[in-house]
Amino acid sequence: MNALEMLLIPVEARDFAVQVAIGGMCVCAMALAVARFMRRRSEPLRYGILLTGVIGLLAVPALVGLGRACQGALPWFASQPETEVMKVPAEMLPELLNRPVADPLEPAAQSPSVVGETIGAGLLALWGLGTLIGTCRLFWALWKQSRALVGLPWRAGFWTDGLKAQLAQTFGLRRFPAVHLSPAAPMPMVIGIWRPMIVLPDPAPASWEQSQWEAILLHEAAHIARGDHWAGLAQRVAVILFWWCPLVHLMARRLNELRENICDDCALQGTCDRFAYAELLVESAEHFLSLAALPVPLGLLDSARGGL
Repeated sequence: MNALEMLLIPVEARDFAVQVAIGGMCVCAMALAVARFMRRRSEPLRYGILLTGVIGLLAVPALVGLGRACQGALPWFASQPETEVMKVPAEMLPELLNRPVADPLEPAAQSPSVVGETIGAGLLALWGLGTLIGTCRLFWALWKQSRALVGLPWRAGFWTDGLKAQLAQTFGLRRFPAVHLSPAAPMPMVIGIWRPMIVLPDPAPASWEQSQWEAILLHEAAHIARGDHWAGLAQRVAVILFWWCPLVHLMARRLNELRENICDDCALQGTCDRFAYAELLVESAEHFLSLAALPVPLGLLDSARGGL
């Protein structure tokens, strides 16, 4: 076995990868097309359609593997075609028998099929390498998030138990999520997967009024109530798995925009008016975009960047 043959990937693995790639592109294109068709409908509906596409992307490898496993159990797939017998005229037998045998020491020319298999193996290896790098970056970000410095609970004169219960009732929560200060947070955001919490920058801006603080807390609590931390994780895994597909990145950007727009609408359910909320968004965007480097990847940071 030469080095070229060692690099070739089995036909089953190559066919599985091709089917997963085609299935992923079809699912993503379908979700984007349906969301585009529903562009005049509500943003939560379009968000649900695109999020369903993300779940479909994650299910594509399992569905393809299940389909391939079931092929042998089905009778119309299990039956093998009969071997075709080729008849050779008697006058051609001497020519076939006297054909010279190729020298085994002479290097054979590479057939187009071998070249194609080599290119396919290289593309599949590149796909796996990109997925591995993306997975390592995801675990590194989650580890840094778990090590993020979270300080004392946020306290303000108006932040009473009655206001907490009132804001929690807005989203049907039993209690309002914990709110902490962190010097690593460039802007208000949600961190955590199992026990998400709201993190405010330390020091917190002193120019914001009570109504603006309520809008910020409502925005972040809406992320938690809607389960956006789980949706964001699933979205990132889908992007890692299909990192080479531009449609997947387009769907992720649209999900980020819709997610932030929906939570902005939730933020306006309090006492803050649109102009005051727009002012704090502009101020947060100026501070966020002025950072050369982020201290630590936190929560829905990609979503916040897309929304800003």
